[in-house]
Amino acid sequence: MTRKLRDVADDRGIDRLDVVQASAERLPFPDASLDAITSNGALNLVPDKRRAVAEMFRVLRPGGRLQLADVVIHRPVSVDCHEDPRLWVECVVGATVKEELLALFEEAGFEAIEVVGRHDYFALSPSAQTREVAAGFGAHAIELGMRRGARAPSRVQQAWLRLDPRRWLRMLQRRGLLGVAALGLALLSCYGTLALVGLLALLGIGLALDDGAWALAIAAFVLLTLATLVAGLRRHRAPGPLLLAAVGGGLILHALFIAYHPLVELAGFLLLAIAALWDRRVRHRQESRMLGLA
Repeated sequence: MTRKLRDVADDRGIDRLDVVQASAERLPFPDASLDAITSNGALNLVPDKRRAVAEMFRVLRPGGRLQLADVVIHRPVSVDCHEDPRLWVECVVGATVKEELLALFEEAGFEAIEVVGRHDYFALSPSAQTREVAAGFGAHAIELGMRRGARAPSRVQQAWLRLDPRRWLRMLQRRGLLGVAALGLALLSCYGTLALVGLLALLGIGLALDDGAWALAIAAFVLLTLATLVAGLRRHRAPGPLLLAAVGGGLILHALFIAYHPLVELAGFLLLAIAALWDRRVRHRQESRMLGLA
């Protein structure tokens, strides 16, 4: 590509063009030395995107412009297929969820970030499989415009942006992990609370629990787990995980609000855990088939 670019420049008599081949993760330019950067379909192929974005911020002058067009996806690829060159060429495996890509630029210190265009890039592909993969992950191309801020955010500011609970909630949902996370919170609110009360008792500290509020908290996380499995059913059409989760959730709710028995409650949590992991496995198998890996 660089040789072809040099040849075109020579053929057209363009003598004020320097062709530099380098890594996007380590740009060979001084700090604040560029007025503008244009990137087209490159960032999705860079392994360390955070570092590449930081490098673009470093070499731009304050107020400098960045124009970028690249592929984004609605939900990330969770199957381990990053060593498959075919999938990299299709620009889906390396693509980032749009909101996460915008967050990368915000964390780096870019301002006035704007989506100026959207294009169904894969609709023109001659490959039916590529079109299917793109549709399955919601892959499309976007065009971004932004300017470099006066200074990069501090590490504390960057950490604060990354720890935004809304961002984590969306990330877990897109990766199909919200059900597992909700189940973990249900287990923590149930058995974690019991462990905490027991530990405090050993230390001579008494803690009174409102049984009703405690049961409602556990039930809320159980119902959230069931809701995420309903969403999974809409995606993969496999009813098994949801049916098993409904039985497990019913046992837990029965133990909480009708007739408590620790073994019934434990059995309910075991069934709910198996259902959540089963749902995760079905999602993986569906992605593998879509990507031609199964």
